[in-house]
Amino acid sequence: NPMVRWRALQAISRLAGEAAGPAELPSPEEVSAWRDEALADLLSRLENEQAGRRWEAAEGLGELGDPRAIPALVRALRDPHAFVRWAAAQAIGRIGGEEAVSLLLPLLRESDPLVRRSAADALGYLDTPAVRQALRQALRDPEPAVRRNAIEAVARLGDREATGILAAVLT
Repeated sequence: NPMVRWRALQAISRLAGEAAGPAELPSPEEVSAWRDEALADLLSRLENEQAGRRWEAAEGLGELGDPRAIPALVRALRDPHAFVRWAAAQAIGRIGGEEAVSLLLPLLRESDPLVRRSAADALGYLDTPAVRQALRQALRDPEPAVRRNAIEAVARLGDREATGILAAVLT
């Protein structure tokens, strides 16, 4: 199961940074090969017929954090299933980078509140002036769950300019 394998890979990566003896750990080449294999498995699952498998794969790609997954995750942003789009947005936010901002900002204008909510949350890890401005606008979203995620995101970013909008939300 690729999900179990990438969890094991994460654990090995963490343990490699601890004081374990070199004989106990796989070589960097082995870890790299396992990572590549986990990436390939998750990318193939992102094309699965079952939405649950695609959703699980998108989440796994976000946790794997490999920028090579971005093109496939961009395609998943247009998946017919809202939860897959949500997981893809989250994964892109976790992977980060300049490209993530340009991919996630338009999602705040999607008709599906779940996608807007996910975009607000994911953007809360990407601190740019454009992100801060977009999140301030999301504080006025008609959907309460989107506003809640936008509130958490501006707080995470420490955006003091959102204070006035937050005060208005309280009333």
